[in-house]
Amino acid sequence: MIDLLTIEAVEFWGITNQQDWAACESIQRGLSSEHARPGPLSPNEDGVYQFVTMVARGYRGESAWSRAKAPADS
Repeated sequence: MIDLLTIEAVEFWGITNQQDWAACESIQRGLSSEHARPGPLSPNEDGVYQFVTMVARGYRGESAWSRAKAPADS
């Protein structure tokens, strides 16, 4: 049996998903404009930067995974 809390949670997530979908569609419309220009990534988009860099390395025929440098000895 489905309780009231479950029904409310499903309704809430349905509303949230609709709002997210609308926001994403709006962003895509804006980015498809001839006036949209790419800009720098913000510091909060480190994961996006890492992904884009990995893809770029793959296109250049390099290893997609960067090798971390060992910290300098003190």
